[in-house]
Amino acid sequence: MPNQPVHHQLDIGLNTVPPVMKRGEHVLLFLIDEHGQFVLARKDIYPEGIYRMLGGGIDQGETPLQAAQRELAEETGIQLPTERFKMLLTTSANLNSPEGQFTFTTHVFAARVATADLKPGSDIQGVVHLDTDQYRQLVERYRQLPQETDPNSGFSWADYGKLYGLLHDSAWQAYLSSQPAAELTE
Repeated sequence: MPNQPVHHQLDIGLNTVPPVMKRGEHVLLFLIDEHGQFVLARKDIYPEGIYRMLGGGIDQGETPLQAAQRELAEETGIQLPTERFKMLLTTSANLNSPEGQFTFTTHVFAARVATADLKPGSDIQGVVHLDTDQYRQLVERYRQLPQETDPNSGFSWADYGKLYGLLHDSAWQAYLSSQPAAELTE
């Protein structure tokens, strides 16, 4: 892994800002299983074929690393020591919409996990394991989400996809530049 994580500054125009992006700051986990596949969360609220890196908000008084450790435990049941997490990327996105401007910062950490240890928590409906081609296809699906406002969520999935497509793609690029992957210790 590089000594310094990649930093990105983004400016994104949205029609509506999804509630998750109004929390200000969160962590995502770029997880790799023992077969070299990428582990992502499945939630019933997501459109078909859309998965997301596991993760969530940073609690008051938590560092991003502590939040990554907690989120992994909450969403998968896996407890990893902090030294098993490698910082890949920090992205600050300025989100501009008719409802105002929001800054949303995302910290992405990489870690290796064992499939047998995964026990999806109540916050997700399951996990999926994607190979490299499937992961790249996921990034493309984010870019093709529908523009219309979803009556159940109150926002446009295309707006969600603008940021999360970039986050997933940026995490992928940071991971590739961090090779050899062997540095993500078992």
